[in-house]
Amino acid sequence: MERGRAIFEGRPSTAVYNPIGSVHGGYAATLLDSACGYAVHSSLSADQGFTTLELKVAYTVG
Repeated sequence: MERGRAIFEGRPSTAVYNPIGSVHGGYAATLLDSACGYAVHSSLSADQGFTTLELKVAYTVG
């Protein structure tokens, strides 16, 4: 973590698998939203706040 930058890493357990046996897309979206939030928060002054208004994640299968 540094000003304006945050890296999140995770290892999903079976608790976040969907019914077809793969990791639920919401897991990746949560990591993305959290990392972006931390990056933004690190660049704000103590009296500023923020929130995620919109999040869009597109998944591709290869």
